[in-house]
Amino acid sequence: MTKDPSPPGGYRPGDRELDVLREAADAAHREIAEHITVTTAEGVVASARVTQLAEASRKAYRKISSMRGQLTRAQKDGDAEKIAAAHRKLEQAKADFDQVSEAGIAEGHQIVQAGLERMDTTFALMDKSWAAGDQVIEALGRPKPSR
Repeated sequence: MTKDPSPPGGYRPGDRELDVLREAADAAHREIAEHITVTTAEGVVASARVTQLAEASRKAYRKISSMRGQLTRAQKDGDAEKIAAAHRKLEQAKADFDQVSEAGIAEGHQIVQAGLERMDTTFALMDKSWAAGDQVIEALGRPKPSR
């Protein structure tokens, strides 16, 4: 039995089929690597945006608390005009909170949906990359073409 003179790593000069498979596998690996890089950056941006949305909601809720305090003080004073004004401000703060929260929830949902779509793409590219690598491995297991 003769030893295979091919260098380690399965390089077989002149095996065009193997070269084509390797090029396809390398391209698939680059594609998933680029996708993961972009996805990671998009994830950082999405996370920062979700943090901003949550802070906007907290800020709007703090405004409600503040307006409740003003209403309580106005009620203690007993001035009807101050009580009515404080009530209006409280109702406006509640409406603002609802608007901010609803918009934040809607945008948060879009962010999550985009993340899930990126994840689907990631899985599809992983499958493609692994399949391309498997084809190279299978080709390496076949006998070298005769010259």
